[in-house]
Amino acid sequence: MSKSNHTTNEDTIYQDTIISEDSELHDVLTSENFNISQESLDSAVNDMNAQIIMDNILDSFNMPNVVDPSVTLIHEQNPFKKIELAGRTCYKSEDKITKDSAKDFYQMLVRRKHYAMIEHASMAFLIDCSDGQEEELMDYIQFIQKSEYLSVTVEASIPRILVSGNVKSILDRRVIDPIYIAMITKYPELQFYEEEFEDSTYYNIHATIVDLRKLKDLTHDEFLAHFYFTARFITDRGVSHEIVRHRRFSFAQESTRYCNYSKDKFGGRVTYCKPTTYDSWNEDQKDAFNTFLSAAESVYNYLVSEGDQALQPQQARAVLPSTLKTEIVVSGPAYEWLHFFNLRSKGLTGAPHPDMKYVADIALYKINKYIKSLKFQNNLTF
Repeated sequence: MSKSNHTTNEDTIYQDTIISEDSELHDVLTSENFNISQESLDSAVNDMNAQIIMDNILDSFNMPNVVDPSVTLIHEQNPFKKIELAGRTCYKSEDKITKDSAKDFYQMLVRRKHYAMIEHASMAFLIDCSDGQEEELMDYIQFIQKSEYLSVTVEASIPRILVSGNVKSILDRRVIDPIYIAMITKYPELQFYEEEFEDSTYYNIHATIVDLRKLKDLTHDEFLAHFYFTARFITDRGVSHEIVRHRRFSFAQESTRYCNYSKDKFGGRVTYCKPTTYDSWNEDQKDAFNTFLSAAESVYNYLVSEGDQALQPQQARAVLPSTLKTEIVVSGPAYEWLHFFNLRSKGLTGAPHPDMKYVADIALYKINKYIKSLKFQNNLTF
């Protein structure tokens, strides 16, 4: 672990000499006095070159760059800005965010058909049928219930009808109905499908975008169905594989296909996430772990830095271990977060992985703290 990052001038001269003298060495070794076959000579040269490569990799060993896992909540309400915050996580291009960049980024996603990022923006709607068309209202509720990714609640005691869903789920129906009209009226640039939409004919029903944070009498059922949370997890790849098992969530994850960790924007370093049990390991275990991480980083940097022969990041990532640090933005309604916490924090189906439980506990604490800060009349914490 204490090896230098640099080769000496003598090393360079020695390697250059080997390369330049290959032809002379070949003539001598294949002469009658030595009687060495071409196959043996090629094998020896290959072994020598492999040893040089390995020596260079060993010389580039650094102590691994390790960070602690963490969770940050994202409270952005503007749909374009929220989509940009999520989408740029994949490319690790957050440095390109400006006060005017969100809509352009959205249009770029649409052109590239990266529609999954649009799922991170969600909206809730208050439904009104002031013209007294009760039959039409009941028919519309049933119509909404047919949409797999939309939620509707009817609170007769208030009375109040709420509908919610992510932006993509609303657009994917390709239907002009009250919630679509309300969304596009406020955010016309969200529409990206070119084909004509079907007219739903619900002319006497009106929908209004509502900020659920301001509905202080929000019921528990309304909270679970309509309140969306978004969190950014910094964890390792192994834990992220457990998170994405929750298929009702929407995800945006740092891309090892796109990100080249040898570049300056990453400090030229591969970053790993510290296991939560690391401090309890003995010194030999820690040393073996750190040596392995350093070796993986050195090999990765070698593979992506070999000039014309360099591999793409998506190829070189094959040598990176599951403790690789990743960032993943997770969005979804409260009912899916409840399921997530029951499994990953409270362990209702069995003990969760310690690293998974660690970040799930942080997310649970931060979300509950945020909910309490909104001062709802009902106890809406998880």
